[in-house]
Amino acid sequence: MRGTTVCSAPPAPAPADFPGRSWLSYWTTDPAACQAAWDDGGLAPIPLGGFWAVQTSTSLGYRALRSLPGYGPVLHSVARGTIEFLVAPVAAAGPVPGIGQVLETGHLLCPAPEAAVPMMTAAGLPVWRTPRWVVPPDGTGRLPDPGEVLRALAEDYERVLASSLAEQGEQRSGPARPDADRVVAFIEAGRAGRI
Repeated sequence: MRGTTVCSAPPAPAPADFPGRSWLSYWTTDPAACQAAWDDGGLAPIPLGGFWAVQTSTSLGYRALRSLPGYGPVLHSVARGTIEFLVAPVAAAGPVPGIGQVLETGHLLCPAPEAAVPMMTAAGLPVWRTPRWVVPPDGTGRLPDPGEVLRALAEDYERVLASSLAEQGEQRSGPARPDADRVVAFIEAGRAGRI
């Protein structure tokens, strides 16, 4: 995939089955406490900064995942109704209305990387109330560019919108949300410091 960056943490011992644990806990101020919380089945606050997150709605995030696999670690924060794509900390613009936003600071409450998505309901929705990994960290540190994720989300939204309007026999009079070209222009303007 284009735009991938490696955010490397120094190697550290980790359970062989879950190599993403060391990478993710490295970014905390207390990796041992983080790992202990995970061993107890809890969540650990992972600060943003060493990596960022593109946050979008659950519905848009899951739709994008179905059509665009391979976007690095992806967290589903059920209580907030959001999906967070972990991304490389490279220059990005602010929020893209209707599509998502790049979170550069704060923290994510994360389960252990092995706490992946459990059973799904008949409607295709996950059965749980705490954050779970849709795509867990694999320990490689490979993360996409935030602009690539936002562009993929915008393109997927455009496909869904066009399909929905075609089913209803309507024509689109104007963008309800930014199209992919507008998202890219917005991101590039942010990188150039024009916004």
